[in-house]
Amino acid sequence: ESGEYEPVGSDKTMKSECRLIAATNRDLKQMVKDGQFREDLFYRLNVINVVVAPLRNRPEDIGLLVTHFLNLFNACHQLQINPDAVGVLAAYEWPGNIRQLKNIIERLIFEYSPGTVTGNEVREILQPSEQGGEPVGGPIDVSMLPETGNRLTTALRLFETGYLSDLHSKHNGNITAMARALKIDRGNLSRKLKALNIV
Repeated sequence: ESGEYEPVGSDKTMKSECRLIAATNRDLKQMVKDGQFREDLFYRLNVINVVVAPLRNRPEDIGLLVTHFLNLFNACHQLQINPDAVGVLAAYEWPGNIRQLKNIIERLIFEYSPGTVTGNEVREILQPSEQGGEPVGGPIDVSMLPETGNRLTTALRLFETGYLSDLHSKHNGNITAMARALKIDRGNLSRKLKALNIV
């Protein structure tokens, strides 16, 4: 509070101009109410509160994080990750947050480099038991998509297929629950799933 302190075993007062950053995955307000965290310490720490949403609530960040980890670990390897694989990663719940994603990317590099990783290979790494089983619509057949033409359209379709296939599996084929989770119209979602041969 005062910016001053005395080292242990010394009677000399020292000055400090530091800022303390503390992080937790606990609800400190609730812990204070429950008597599990000191109230005075909470109010001393809680000057600026920055809430970082868990990775499962930020699927739009998956692509950026995958690129970052590939650049970080992929220096001596040559691994590519297909858009359908990124879609599968974006649909996953990530109980271990970014640390778990980082470990998955490292494992993919170890197991599939050099080469290209597809959504089906990502599913094998994540293990069906963790995802609630194989997608109801079956695995993605990447060979059905065109190799030529508009590559952006192809990449977007691959991503959509991987993402929606895994969401379809997670919601046990319940399109209404999927539409609610995605915050989109059920009819539009149903048409999209049929167009991608997921249902």
